[in-house]
Order: sequence, then C-alpha cells, then structure tokens
Amino acid sequence: MLLLVLSTGLVNAADSQRELPSYTGHVNDFAGVLTAAERQTLEQQLYVLEDSTGVQFFVVIEQEPGFSAFERSLELCRAWGVGLKGKDNGLMLYLNLAERHYHTQVAEGLQGNITASRLGEVNRNLLVPALKQSQYASGISEVLNAYVQMLKGQYTGRATRKKKTDGGMSLIIALIVLLLISIGGRRGGRGGGFHRRGRYHDPVSSMLWGAALGSAFGGRSHGGFGDSGFGGWGGAGGGGGFNGGGAGGSW
Repeated sequence: MLLLVLSTGLVNAADSQRELPSYTGHVNDFAGVLTAAERQTLEQQLYVLEDSTGVQFFVVIEQEPGFSAFERSLELCRAWGVGLKGKDNGLMLYLNLAERHYHTQVAEGLQGNITASRLGEVNRNLLVPALKQSQYASGISEVLNAYVQMLKGQYTGRATRKKKTDGGMSLIIALIVLLLISIGGRRGGRGGGFHRRGRYHDPVSSMLWGAALGSAFGGRSHGGFGDSGFGGWGGAGGGGGFNGGGAGGSW
C-alpha cells in the first residue's frame, strides 16, 4: 500500500511538472504545422507589432491530447512572462490541434480594448473557418490584423484623437501590406537573412508592416527596426496580469 501511494505521488508530481516548453520566439509551433516561410512571416508581423506598440503577442501551437486550451495557455503566459513588465499588455493565441480547441489569453492591461465578446466574435468569424481547413497561418494572420484593429479602436494616442476618419484607409493599407508580406514569404524572403535566435529578417516586409501599424496607431511605428534590429529581440518582457481574461472555443 505504501509503495502504491509513493508511486502514485511520483506519477502525479511528474504530471504536474510535465515540462513546460521554452518559447522559441513570438511563434511557437511545437506541432510543426507551419512552413518555414509562414513562420517567418508571422514572426516579422509580431515582432513589429511589439516594436511599434509595446504589445507582446505570442502564438503557441501544440498537439497535446487531454490538455485544456484555457489552462495550458494561462500556465504558459504566466510561466513565460508574456508582455512587458509593469504594463500587463501581453496576448497569447493558443491552439491545441489534438483537442481542436483554441484560446486567446488577454492580460489585464488590454482587456478594456480587447473584450471577451468582441474577441469571441473575431475568433469565430476569422480563426475557426481557417482552422477547419487547416489553414493555420492565414487564420493567425487574419486574427492578428483584427486584434490590431480592436486595439486601435480604443487607442489613446495623439493621432487617434486628432484624426477620427482615417480608420478605413489604415485598414486598407494594412491589408495590402499583409498581401505583400505573404507574397514575399512564399518567395522565400529573398533579400533577408537570419539573425541570432534563428530569426529571419526581411527588411522590406518588416518596414512595410511597421508602416501600416504606424498609420493605424498614430505614427508610433519604428519602421520594423528596434534599437538593436530585428535579431536583437530580447524575449518575453516579464509581463503579468493574466487573470483568465480572453475567449476560446473549438473547431
């Protein structure tokens, strides 16, 4: 009996400490469903989003039977420290292919902009149809653009207050840029190169995406280049504020 209790305790301890993976970047495809070009394109978009707005957005794709998308994503957000320290401005889109469940975690500092009801609607309308077709990259890219628009809708930057009628043009610019970036990614990112952390940098795509975000957020974009360049990303920023806010579902 004692041996049974001890062995059960060891199994439970092992399960509770089932290794959380280390993040590999903004895009963490542990299921291996994205092509190299798709991952590069998404990495560029998410890096420039962070560089331009301070919002840190991670994507995680796993294939783990029995894992709750809500609990797993919350655990990863807290363990990795997604977002910037003291800002509570992290986001995570988590997909569990084995369970066909997804969840978007939203840190407290962004919950006024990205509400659960709007988030749920965006995910159902844009993400779920793509997931049903196994078009993971296009679904992620579409909801990324929609999340940016949600952030813009309540953004308090100077240009937002001065110019209230340029939202349609900004959206058009962003959609054109997404198309150009996608085409560039399919061509293998010619003209770019790999930097430390294994990141690929296509300067033209990064600059275009940065310009689109700058237009949407009142000119805050750095053009896709941080002070230390694309390859100088410092990782998760030690953020917090993940209290279960967000929305999820299945496909």
